[in-house]
Amino acid sequence: MRAVTAPTVDDVRRELRRVVDPCSLAIGSPVDIEALGLVEEIAVAGDTVHVSLVLTDVSCVFWQGIRRHVADVLLELPGVECADVSLCTDVVWTPDRRREEQR
Repeated sequence: MRAVTAPTVDDVRRELRRVVDPCSLAIGSPVDIEALGLVEEIAVAGDTVHVSLVLTDVSCVFWQGIRRHVADVLLELPGVECADVSLCTDVVWTPDRRREEQR
């Protein structure tokens, strides 16, 4: 039986690209949360992955749905047993956080 190793930060970042920002979807121009610059921090410790997100608007009504979707995607990664998704409240999202190709 082959042991499953913990994912790397790059593995996590790649999987987060599967999570589309609901507002971008609603306006017909879907952008994933990683490209939009919503991912503030990724930490992997054994079988636990922690992701901290910054929202484009602190009053975002989609926060719980985004959080659930991120956790579901992370739990699909081999070696991940626990996905902790938190909101970073001390950082303000600005358009310059987007990946270059999204600017």
